[in-house]
Amino acid sequence: MVNADVQQAEYFLGVFGEQHAEVAERLAHHRTELMMYEHVGDLAGADCARLVIRALEKEAFDIDRIVRSLWNKVAPVGADCFEPPTAGM
Repeated sequence: MVNADVQQAEYFLGVFGEQHAEVAERLAHHRTELMMYEHVGDLAGADCARLVIRALEKEAFDIDRIVRSLWNKVAPVGADCFEPPTAGM
């Protein structure tokens, strides 16, 4: 792979890593909010929080899928055992 391609892939891995971190932070916030709604018995609030959580989980999954695809294109030879940068976030 051409050096410029690798540099561009590294850039996008960083961008997607930042996006993944932001989504993870928002997920944590909404999960805490969901627990609060469930604790006080606010069913409507809990349902709304669950919808937001599902959407954020899908967004995180999509980011992971993009990162894995990009990683598979630029990972060093023999790096099968390594996870892409955002894995496990």
